[in-house]
Amino acid sequence: MPKRLPWVVPEYCEGCTSCVGACPKGILDMRESAEETPIPWLDDPSGCTGCGRCEESCPFGGIAMTAHVEEATQRFADRRPLRKESVGVR
Repeated sequence: MPKRLPWVVPEYCEGCTSCVGACPKGILDMRESAEETPIPWLDDPSGCTGCGRCEESCPFGGIAMTAHVEEATQRFADRRPLRKESVGVR
């Protein structure tokens, strides 16, 4: 598991997909959510390297890297998006 994981801030995400394109592992994807805008999502947080490129690429502050890896992993597990179909483009 990485030392840092992305923490998605849905209120700031504009659904631009820049974070998806910045992920060197290609594991960040856009998913439909309870919010009206698709948000970045990790289906498998253990595949993340914690590099922070997703955070750096976001012009809106929709992703912040956190050292609270266990909490972030649990958040991805508990707050699954409503639909799994991808809406972003890699």
